[in-house]
Amino acid sequence: MMVGLGVVTQVKGNVNYIGDIVAVDVVVATIIVATAFNFGTQSLPIYHVGSSDRNPLTWGEMRTVVCDFWNENVSHTKLSKAGCFVTENETLLKLHKMKRSIPIWIYQRLGFLMDNQAKKNAQRMIKTVARG
Repeated sequence: MMVGLGVVTQVKGNVNYIGDIVAVDVVVATIIVATAFNFGTQSLPIYHVGSSDRNPLTWGEMRTVVCDFWNENVSHTKLSKAGCFVTENETLLKLHKMKRSIPIWIYQRLGFLMDNQAKKNAQRMIKTVARG
């Protein structure tokens, strides 16, 4: 969701790794069935719910699905266009953040030429970049 809203724009990871994404309705159904099955017993079994064995989805595929959905659907809480840079390389992550920070830094330094709304927008962008 944070990628879709434009809050998170970079993640350290590998696009080829499989993520175990489980729909909330599957988790809720498992909780209900497990509760009914173990009602009245003193044991406390552990249940696992996953999807990666039968329906593997890589983080790269997930990024594409999430970004496509959020870019096609409008949200009033969206900060920017959905997109996420994913890499395991720390240096590339730092360069990506710098690439986003330099225009904002320039925008902020020219603040004396801007009106109050533009100054507020610059502050909001700076906070967004600082979060990642």
